[in-house]
Amino acid sequence: VKNLVMHAVRRSPVGTKIVLGCEKRDGSITFSVRDQGPFVSSASEKDYFEPASADEHRELGWKADRAFALACVKRVAEGHGGSVGIESGPEGTVFFFCLPVGGGKNGNAGE
Repeated sequence: VKNLVMHAVRRSPVGTKIVLGCEKRDGSITFSVRDQGPFVSSASEKDYFEPASADEHRELGWKADRAFALACVKRVAEGHGGSVGIESGPEGTVFFFCLPVGGGKNGNAGE
């Protein structure tokens, strides 16, 4: 969650809101961070969570540390059987990750 929040802080204009969310749906828990930063096109969504060289991210206008942080979110989420995603529109962008409920031993998430 920290990596998503820090990403939102860096991409959001000063004075705008960042909203954290958590909800259970369809057998998983979704953690989200909504910002009021620039629109993310569907063509570039996959690039946000992929590790790449500093040169590749410079072309996209981001710093390598930001790209590394988002790649870590993806790796951890997928390592626990989850997923990551982005939903972007005129009112802002939501970066989120989902984790399955009951994924730990004894059927309890987080164990």
